[in-house]
Amino acid sequence: MSTELQFTKSEARDAFAVAGHLIGCYLSSRAGLKELGILRTERTLQGDFAEWLVAHLLDLELSRSTVEKHVDASDTSGRT
Repeated sequence: MSTELQFTKSEARDAFAVAGHLIGCYLSSRAGLKELGILRTERTLQGDFAEWLVAHLLDLELSRSTVEKHVDASDTSGRT
């Protein structure tokens, strides 16, 4: 069963169409970032990206656990 939404204002109809497109792009982006290993949780994109970026800039290894408090990465000596 398919129901077509009936908007009374064309602006709302247009915004709905654009929103659907942008949500699709967002979901595709999240999937791509997961494949790259950048997005590791379902929490904030900014936090996961920052952890990934800093780990790579400082040559650190990201922690396997994404829920361990205060430990995001470690160096080759195991220091956090």
